[in-house]
Amino acid sequence: MIDSFHMTIENDGDGEAIVGPRPSRRTFCAAAVGAFVPLLAKRRLLLPAREDLHLPEIDVAAVDRTRILRAAKRYLHEAPVTITAFPAVRSAGGKHDYFSEGDYWWPDPANPSGPYIQRDGLSNPDNFIQHRHALLRLSVQMPALSAAWLITRSEHYAAHAVRHLRAWFVDESTRINPHLEFAQAIHGRTTGRGIGIIDTLHWSRSLVLRRYSRDRDLWRMMCAMT
Repeated sequence: MIDSFHMTIENDGDGEAIVGPRPSRRTFCAAAVGAFVPLLAKRRLLLPAREDLHLPEIDVAAVDRTRILRAAKRYLHEAPVTITAFPAVRSAGGKHDYFSEGDYWWPDPANPSGPYIQRDGLSNPDNFIQHRHALLRLSVQMPALSAAWLITRSEHYAAHAVRHLRAWFVDESTRINPHLEFAQAIHGRTTGRGIGIIDTLHWSRSLVLRRYSRDRDLWRMMCAMT
């Protein structure tokens, strides 16, 4: 494919030089991709076999046991706290609706009661962040409690994790509505934006139990407690 450039190379005495029409950037990139992608697609180049890497097996639970249990024991004393504990007066939704405001939006000095204006890179400390902080707390509590159960099989860790799950997703008085319609709102401009999904990044850690779905004992106990 590179030959399709139809370039010629001549030696002018001072070294080789390319003469003739030069390829466009698009043509060059296309040729480069055609030349190198087949090489990168080889499995051993992209992902060497495990036996080729000679990596030792690491017992993460044993290495991190002290830290896990120290954190889990601390979280056993923390009651579930969901977004319903933090009313959001500027939200267009209700108390069960997650709400947050765009970080870089501020009141307009020329029109204090009007729509907010953007000051990129500068976080407004007066914007509503309590719901986001509630998610952050859950994102460290759940992994610690579930990991502690997995390495000790002590039911009080799993039981407390279930209390959090019930509060957030089951109990009618405290549960969160399953949408982000009012996330990353901008005062005076929009009641919510699709980019609000970034606020839930930490929930991937909260749902760490999903990784252990093959552990029938864990799921059986969770189902019995809910």
